[in-house]
Order: sequence, then structure tokens, then C-alpha cells
Amino acid sequence: MVVRFYVEHAGNHQLYLRSGFGSLMSGSSNQYCSSEFNYYHYSGKYIRVGLMDQWVHFQVYCKYRQDGTGEYAGWINDDLVYHKTGLINDPRGYSEWNSKNCKFAVTTVPWIVTNLYQAMDSPSHSVYIDDCVGAYEKVPEDYGVVYP
Repeated sequence: MVVRFYVEHAGNHQLYLRSGFGSLMSGSSNQYCSSEFNYYHYSGKYIRVGLMDQWVHFQVYCKYRQDGTGEYAGWINDDLVYHKTGLINDPRGYSEWNSKNCKFAVTTVPWIVTNLYQAMDSPSHSVYIDDCVGAYEKVPEDYGVVYP
């Protein structure tokens, strides 16, 4: 399962939280190993209206579970965008896991990726990232990274 923030391409560029669990392919037979799903949760916050030229605090939380107790949440500037519970979001919880020889990369630490995807013919854009933190609990908006 992936939980991440996106910016709407048109208009005032609304921010939204997208979560998804793509169809996994088995290692040997290329069969689907799980049902694909995607959820889009619009925040009501816009880059061009109120968030331009300032730091914005994004935070996501995901608790992976096989038994239907998984959950995820996302915040922008400490305002909750969405919180979903009652999920099987660890693929090993699906019946196809063993029968179709499925595989996925299991990690024991938060995996953080930042990207700026844009079309080749789009005008240049910049994204500045400061104090990127991986944690097992919600980090306060005024959290400061202390360097040794």
C-alpha cells in the first residue's frame, strides 16, 4: 500500500491524498495476486490559493495489517485530510498470497520518497524540502530536526 500527496494538474492545484494497493504480480506466472484499489481524498487546500510561497507540512501515517485492522491517515499543516481504518493493507493477508507465489518488498523502517513528476513540455518548477523525517508516531508541526 502506498499513501502519498498529489497536486491536481489544473485550476488552482488542489492537494489530495491518494492511497492505493496495486495489483501484485506473482513471481513466476504473472497472475494478479490482489485486487487493485485507489482512493482519492481531496483536501480543500490549494497551492495557488493560500499555500503559495510558504512552507507546507505534509504528513502520512500507515499501519500495515493482515487482519483487517490496517489504517492510514494524512495531514497538511496539521489539518487531517483523511483517516481510513479497517483495511487489509499488508498483501500477505490476501488468500492469493500463498496460492499464487506472490512477493513484495517488506521493510522495517519508514520509506520516504519525494518526487516532482511533470510533463516534458511543462514549464520548470521547483520543490524545496526541509527536515524530512521518518517516524513511527505523528510528528508535531513544530518538530525541529536537531543535527549532531
